[in-house]
Amino acid sequence: MTKRALLVRVFFATAATSAIACGTVIANEPANADAGTIDAGFEARGDSSEVLRENFDKEVSPGCGFGWRGQGSTIDISDAGRDGGRACRVCGIEGGTYLGVASGPLVVDAVPGITYFFETWVRDETPNPEGGTSVYALFFIERPNAQPAKIEQDAEIRADGTWVPIQVTMKSEARTTISVAVTAKPASETDCIYVDDVIVTKK
Repeated sequence: MTKRALLVRVFFATAATSAIACGTVIANEPANADAGTIDAGFEARGDSSEVLRENFDKEVSPGCGFGWRGQGSTIDISDAGRDGGRACRVCGIEGGTYLGVASGPLVVDAVPGITYFFETWVRDETPNPEGGTSVYALFFIERPNAQPAKIEQDAEIRADGTWVPIQVTMKSEARTTISVAVTAKPASETDCIYVDDVIVTKK
């Protein structure tokens, strides 16, 4: 069965009159996949505190819990979690080209200079032997009277259906609202992905 390498891309989208602080993507940093937790890489960065931790084990459908919303997709809770618990199942809709799930605002009126780390695990519901599904982990940054900006990292879910971690980090500016999302471009418009073990920390 074909396995395809993880791909990494950084994308900055800003309003013409508003520059975004430089964000750094952690490219394929080991996430300690065998440890049963997802924050081993973050712990190595020193003094950090949690902003969000979500493994969906206490959530019930419809939806994937308070604050989470589908983006061009339906979302519900599944028992197919990475550690044997629950996960958020995200499915595309007919006519769509992308699917995704986004958090509500995690930080409002951010303090400048704070570094935020976002990590999550993803996998395909139906492995595709022809190749993987491109998945994106995003920070959304909103400012008053400006177009939202985003910092993203993308990875390709392996065709063998195993869980894949994605990590991305950014440094905040003042007067910004920060949220996170996971989006994907599936092989077919009604494909599904699973999202589990979400953590956002700051330092």
